[in-house]
Amino acid sequence: MSNWMTFGLTSKKVGFQMDGGICEGGNCDHLKEGDRAYGHSSENDSMGSEMYLYCQPCYEQFLEDRRNELVRCSDCGVEHPRRESKVYTPYDPGTLESERLRLQICKGCLQGDRHKRRVDNDQANIENDHQWDDADDLEDYNEPGYG
Repeated sequence: MSNWMTFGLTSKKVGFQMDGGICEGGNCDHLKEGDRAYGHSSENDSMGSEMYLYCQPCYEQFLEDRRNELVRCSDCGVEHPRRESKVYTPYDPGTLESERLRLQICKGCLQGDRHKRRVDNDQANIENDHQWDDADDLEDYNEPGYG
């Protein structure tokens, strides 16, 4: 079973039905059944997703805490607040989207040679794969039985 973490926002009511049952994940203590809420989906897998629901003040605090959470840069290894970094997903055509590597890159390393080479390499691989795809399409089109 594949399992991945995501960040998502939705507007739901406490007690809403999801995948045939009550939403799993819980909610802040300020909400009661039927209240409109902000949702944070943090875990998704083949069994569905879990969503935690917040009142507006708790959700705003959650977002602020998340922006200030320390994350380790995949390039320099130094911890930075999340707001000072970006997530980069390297090109990997043979991997499912949910299983692809995600790199956390600080602002300083985003400008560095290592990351620039990574982006250039990914772009070259994307262009190369598209050329092969186009050539395969043309070859298939010229096969007997087409046209």
